[in-house]
Amino acid sequence: MTLNGRVALRRSTDPDGPALLYSAHGTTDFNEAAEPGGAGFRTS
Repeated sequence: MTLNGRVALRRSTDPDGPALLYSAHGTTDFNEAAEPGGAGFRTS
């Protein structure tokens, strides 16, 4: 979901719960870093 250029994320197990709002740019940066393991995720 986008809202005024921000991306809202919430837990799928609590769809009525609070949402975290991120800038679209911040979300893109996170996704690009997470893919090669740059965000601390294990890749193997």
